[in-house]
Amino acid sequence: MSKIKKINHGGDASSPSLEYKMIVVSGVLLMLSIFTGCSSSSDGDGAGQTPLTGGVPLLKNGVLIDASAGGLGASPEDPKNKYTYFSFSSGGVLDLGDEAAKTSQDWDIAFKRSSIKLNGSFSGPKGTAGYFIGNNAEAYDADGKPVRSWFETATHEGELPDFQAAGLSDMPDISEFIKDELRPAIRGDGTEEGWWFYHGPPTHAVSAVSKNWWLVRSAEGDTYAKFHVTDLIRDSNTDPEPRMRRITLKIRIQHTGSSGFGVPFSYIFLIPRDAGGAVYFDFETEAEVSSDDAWDLKIAYDAGARSYRMLVNGGVSGTGKGGALALEDNPDSVTNGADREQAAHYFNDQSGGVFVDFPWNAYNITGEDHKLWPNYRVYFIQSEEAVYKLQVLSYYHPETAESAWYTLRYEALF
Repeated sequence: MSKIKKINHGGDASSPSLEYKMIVVSGVLLMLSIFTGCSSSSDGDGAGQTPLTGGVPLLKNGVLIDASAGGLGASPEDPKNKYTYFSFSSGGVLDLGDEAAKTSQDWDIAFKRSSIKLNGSFSGPKGTAGYFIGNNAEAYDADGKPVRSWFETATHEGELPDFQAAGLSDMPDISEFIKDELRPAIRGDGTEEGWWFYHGPPTHAVSAVSKNWWLVRSAEGDTYAKFHVTDLIRDSNTDPEPRMRRITLKIRIQHTGSSGFGVPFSYIFLIPRDAGGAVYFDFETEAEVSSDDAWDLKIAYDAGARSYRMLVNGGVSGTGKGGALALEDNPDSVTNGADREQAAHYFNDQSGGVFVDFPWNAYNITGEDHKLWPNYRVYFIQSEEAVYKLQVLSYYHPETAESAWYTLRYEALF
């Protein structure tokens, strides 16, 4: 079995001149404070730790990263409306735009609002991948639901031992590290939690999961749609040409300026059965449009992968403000898509792997707070020949409480 190769960076881990950094970054490096001398203080997250190897500096109070992307509602043209790119080796944010980052090997991890991506596979050329070590299983019950009391009592200091204890003994085979791939906000993975279900052999049939509803925000951010998929039909060889895949949605639109959803209607999307392809839909006009227009919903079938996808115009799938929220089997839980009390957080299509399979947070644990609560999971991030451990401590600015300001702690394992 192939293991990640351990390398020696040099230096003495027992040196009395350890460095501790506090780095505040907001698109660019703003402040760097360096403290020297060996500390035994327990004041602050990670204080008094000793690097495992190579004299790599640890973080006294973590790294504060501005991932607000210009704030909620920022226009696609806003230069701040982009991912924030971070390098573990340099310990800082890089001056990279989204387009340049596609071919750059300088960054390791990037943040935009609640999304985190790694520089590998779908997200970048570097081959970076992640692994969750499995700590804090008690934060979730047997059904995978967050345990409210755990989240309300968990603290940075109380979860520091998990971070400190994570080491080489927890290192998996390299094949267990997860690389990024496209993760749509509207789940469509062949399971009953998504919008289509794969029945497996012997029929290999695919059908609609009509119980699941979705709330989607438009590319412009001012129109909303609630829908569920009521039918999914693949024409047979006995059907006349052209043979299609027919996806029927029952939709209710909340038009611009309205405070509620209109009368439901059904719409059938047609995709060539064998060649596959995509169709685009605009909520405001309630009609199909081209990919060059400001589309709101994209429905696609990939003939090579034999897989359906439903995408929003936002995140990694588009330049708009589109996002989605799963309503499960309770479509009436939201009567106004623009009401932040009812729909506080729309999720973008993400480029994600380990942070989607094993999220770093739980959402709205009280049922009324509409916040992201850290679960203090510890991740290993493999970047070329180095491996780092990482723990997300907060999603909110420590002074202003503004969202999308991550506090992290990380350390090089080797």
